[in-house]
Amino acid sequence: MEIRVLDANDAAEFRVMRTEALRSEPFAFGMDIETFLAKSEDELRSQLPPVESISFTVGAFIDGKLVGSAGLFRHKMIKFRHGAELNAVYVASSARGKGVGKALVAALIERARKFDGLEMISLTVTHTQTTAIQMYRNAGFETWGKSHRTLKVGDEYADFEHMTLVL
Repeated sequence: MEIRVLDANDAAEFRVMRTEALRSEPFAFGMDIETFLAKSEDELRSQLPPVESISFTVGAFIDGKLVGSAGLFRHKMIKFRHGAELNAVYVASSARGKGVGKALVAALIERARKFDGLEMISLTVTHTQTTAIQMYRNAGFETWGKSHRTLKVGDEYADFEHMTLVL
């Protein structure tokens, strides 16, 4: 398995994987499939490259194929710059159970630790994602709160669990 930061050259493969993620796991993401598919290839290419000390997306590759990703976005406003958000974590169904998610999160944390002044990483995960919640706990994230009926897909709701890792 290779873990590396994604860039504009990964946009086409990322689009395929992200489309799979949004279709197969609608309760795992705030983004809806229609909004994502409306993005142009150029827009996606411009969003993927890392922004120095602000954001990046790591990807996991098995046999040269993108099978997972995780993003980090650091707050730009001065009063919030000590924190960042872990988001959009996904592992393709074909690669689950192989430690891909754990490797992605570990690589993301390792890279984030190099950001000057970054003190914590937070995330929000839906209560339906029990495997992800356990993976985050194993990585050192602690739950600090829950919000109910926060995400709505059709007529169904999901609760959010809010977690933070102090670096």
